[in-house]
Amino acid sequence: MTADEERMAMLAGRDLDALDDTERAEIASWAHLLADPSVWEEPDPALEDAVVATVQAAPGPLPRRWATSTGHTVHWVRPLLAGLAVAAAIVAAVLVFNHHGRERFGTAALAGTELAPAAHGRATVYQDAAGFRIELRANGLPALEDGRFYQAWLRSAAGDLVPVGTFSKGNGMVVTLWSGVSPAKFPTLSITIEQPDGNQASSGKRVMAGTIG
Repeated sequence: MTADEERMAMLAGRDLDALDDTERAEIASWAHLLADPSVWEEPDPALEDAVVATVQAAPGPLPRRWATSTGHTVHWVRPLLAGLAVAAAIVAAVLVFNHHGRERFGTAALAGTELAPAAHGRATVYQDAAGFRIELRANGLPALEDGRFYQAWLRSAAGDLVPVGTFSKGNGMVVTLWSGVSPAKFPTLSITIEQPDGNQASSGKRVMAGTIG
């Protein structure tokens, strides 16, 4: 059984072979939606009020008609889909408020280098009117001493670097970076250790890197 089929079976609560084609398609659409990583991203602080308003505006539940001796699955699937319809409205609210005018551009998985072999992270890139917003969640990067800091860069295939922001440590919190250039032309996201010495060039001490795609 594939991962999608496992999700469908969990939503259906029974053997998938017992569903007809229409019911199976409906369950599959919900499984696909709930498997989308963007659904589970950290929502906007205004989401709570939006969810309350959405649920209050949702239509009442359908009559409870569970399975009868005829074995027709439609009687229990319909109440399930009615509940999932409310869940879909909540998911839609999450997506609307979480992106709020932004278009998802791509993601990158970052791996540690020899300087930080235990480091790893993930970045999600959004495009809006201001440029490209990069939400980086880095792990395994301790706080630096002596005024040193972490610098994020975008790099082109030719090796040109564009700085996109700094941060002090990577302990699993989301760090927001900004770029005025497109990751399509500068697809490599890297993190280096820098110090405030007046030199704006990269130190070359990379601790993490990954490709945006």
